[in-house]
This record gives sequence, structure tokens and C-alpha cells, in this order.
Amino acid sequence: MKLGALARFLGAMAVLLVGNSLAPLDARAEGAPAVSGKIPANETMLTVWSDGEMLSKAEVTYSSLGFRIKSQIGSSFWLVSNPTKATLMNPENKVFLVMPVEDYIEELREGMQPMPLAKVSAGADVTLPHNRKGKKFDCFTGEKDAEGKDVKGGEFTCITAKLPVAVHQMWCRFMTVDYSPKRGLPIGAKQTHRRKRMRNRASEGRLRPMKVIIEPRQIKDVPLDAKLFEIPKGYHRSRDRASLYFSVDGNIKKDDIEDLFMQPIK
Repeated sequence: MKLGALARFLGAMAVLLVGNSLAPLDARAEGAPAVSGKIPANETMLTVWSDGEMLSKAEVTYSSLGFRIKSQIGSSFWLVSNPTKATLMNPENKVFLVMPVEDYIEELREGMQPMPLAKVSAGADVTLPHNRKGKKFDCFTGEKDAEGKDVKGGEFTCITAKLPVAVHQMWCRFMTVDYSPKRGLPIGAKQTHRRKRMRNRASEGRLRPMKVIIEPRQIKDVPLDAKLFEIPKGYHRSRDRASLYFSVDGNIKKDDIEDLFMQPIK
């Protein structure tokens, strides 16, 4: 099995030590998210392939149903029809986890700092991949530099997208950007990070150069595929994050931990 973040590893160890047993659940279990409503035959979805510090190489798809993220650690989706929950899927082990949207955002952002929004101003018009037009917005920390100028702490790039307000709002929440119908959908972001305090150096409080949080590489409108916003057949439901990443059927067992260490546990 692939190793996840240290927190996931420790979570799996904790589950094993306390002897937590999980009842096997499948995609038909109560509470499993599902697409609702009739979908027009000619409806499209917006797909953005991106790279950056937050999601690494990822494919994000936006539609009237919600949005879906596919990255190196698996896939996930959020649905308009179930706005307080989100679903993480591990395709390697064919398990999924339904979790509160707050935990979902924290999980995927993995400790990334929120965008500084003390002041936001419209910047330059930009041309994105496939000649899509976008608008850059500059974000300021609320501090002043030695010359009395506003300190810029980040920037984000938006495009026009015909999506439900709920999708715009939730994606802005994920990106830690205030929702504004005039700005559009934020699909790119850069941000500075403060240096940690260093002994005998006056570096505390200084800002690092801009880092790419998420940068679009390809942008396409494609026919809507509702199956992307559903749990595939054959998946089992897990109860917690440890089982999501370390179990093969939603139940974390001794064999799963032995597989992790490649040797029996005595």
C-alpha cells in the first residue's frame, strides 16, 4: 500500500492499538452520497488540469452537480445536493469515506495557510491555457513595508464559469477566497509564507517569495459525465481516515498493518 501523511499513519496505528473493529459497509449503505435530479443531455462541465503546492498534479472538474478533485492521493467530490458532506475515495483499495466538509477542506489543503484578504484589488487581465481569459486579483496582508506600502501576500486568478452559486461559494471556501459573483471562479493562486524565526537573524516576519499554490495547465469544457460524481460500484465504505488509506474493504485489520510493515506483527 502507498504511505500517506504521517497523521494518517499514526491514525492507523491508534486504531490497531485500541482494537477498533469496523462493520463492513458498501456503497449502498445509508448516507452514501448520490446525484439527484435529471441532467440535460447537452450539459457540459469545466475541467482544469493543474499543478502546485496544494494538490500537486490534479484534475478538478466543476459542474452543476458539484466539483470533483482527482489527485495523486485519490479522488474526492462535493455535491450541491449534499452540501455539508464531502466524499474521499481511495481507488487503490476501493474504499470511500463520507466526512464533514470542514474536515474535507482541511484534509486536502494539508496545512496550507489561508489567503490573506485584508485587502483585495483587481490586477491585470491574463491569458490562460487554451486562450481562456482570466483576471488576476492581488491580496494584501494588512501590513505596511518600510516605505509605507501595502504588503502583498498573495494573488489568485479567476475565470468566468457558468456554475451554480453554491458551487462557486464552496470552491471559494476551499480556496480561502471570499465569494464574489463579479470575480468569477478562482482556479489559480500564488501565496507568500512567513519565514520561521531563525537564531541570530532578523528574519522573523519576513515574507518568502511567491509560491505556486495551484496553477492551471489545461482548461476544457467537456460533456457532463455524472458518473464522476458518484461512488463506483464495488467500493466499500470506511468509517475513518485510517481505514480509508490502510484497509482493503473499509475494515482495518491486522493483515493490513502487516502489509504496511511487510512483516507479521507479533
